[in-house]
Amino acid sequence: MLEKRILPLDQSHMGREVRRVTGLSPARLDDLMAHDEAFWFYRLMQKHYDGT
Repeated sequence: MLEKRILPLDQSHMGREVRRVTGLSPARLDDLMAHDEAFWFYRLMQKHYDGT
C-alpha cells in the first residue's frame, strides 16, 4: 500500500530537501530547468514523473 510514507513532507520541508540535494532554491532550479541546457536531465525526470 502507498498509504504509508517514509517522510511526511510539507512544502517547507520539500523546499529544504530540494536545496540540500541540488544546492539550489526550488525557484532557481525551476528557472534553470526551463532555460539552461545543462539541466536536461532534470527536464527528462520531470517528464517521466509527470507522465508526459
